[in-house]
Amino acid sequence: MQGRLYKSRLTAEEAFHDAWARQIEVEAIDVDLAFHPFISPETHYALERLGDLAGRRVLDLGCGAGEASVCFARRGARVWAADLSGEMLRAARRLAERYGVRERIQFVKVNAEAMAFPSGAFDYVYGFGVLHHLDLDAAAAEVVRVLRPDGAAVFVEPLKYNPIINLYRRMSPDVHTWDEHPMSFADFERVGRRFREMRHREFQLLALLIHIYFFTILKLDPRTERYWKRAVQDGRRFEGWFRAIRRIDRALLRWVPPLRPMSWASVVELVK
Repeated sequence: MQGRLYKSRLTAEEAFHDAWARQIEVEAIDVDLAFHPFISPETHYALERLGDLAGRRVLDLGCGAGEASVCFARRGARVWAADLSGEMLRAARRLAERYGVRERIQFVKVNAEAMAFPSGAFDYVYGFGVLHHLDLDAAAAEVVRVLRPDGAAVFVEPLKYNPIINLYRRMSPDVHTWDEHPMSFADFERVGRRFREMRHREFQLLALLIHIYFFTILKLDPRTERYWKRAVQDGRRFEGWFRAIRRIDRALLRWVPPLRPMSWASVVELVK
């Protein structure tokens, strides 16, 4: 019974992300916006924490449409773009070709809970919104295994606490998989027990107001629109607003620690 449920979960995840990938307009993706310091401060910070990528072996786990894989390849890394969805891998391959870094990236279909990579294969593992789809114990064990000694993993994950985001999640069941579980700080601790070091930092507090704007002013249907993706896609339009909000967020999250759980995302750093 447990084995059938496990297989069913993987099949559902693959089908969901295959369908999503078929809707992606690769030509419209701006990789720079995906790591913009004000529009996407969480991914920008994750990139900073990875440091110099020239010559490094990087696993982009749950690569999706490949924005991170392309970014890392442009910075000189050797990248393995890994995803359960074959359609997402096809989109990522097209994006890499568009940015001229196809030769620096290998595209691999994987189950993140049981990877075929050899132990110690990578200097870094990166993931955006992937852990909350996985069995945390199985995934953490695999990430530890494929990292070299002193290697590091950086994950950007959604948090479970903010009532605005939780309302959005309830209103938009069709843009989420049934088994995903936004993360708690206890989840970070659980994953971190397998690593020598673990720390996390939160992002996107007042920036969540853009979800209210999308719903009340632009009338975007949460059942079909992924608001967090739309915010990045239209980032140039809102850049001035994001700059102001980012400065306020930085101050609030530094000086009022109880607000940190209300953030949309956390960047989790793990050192083997």
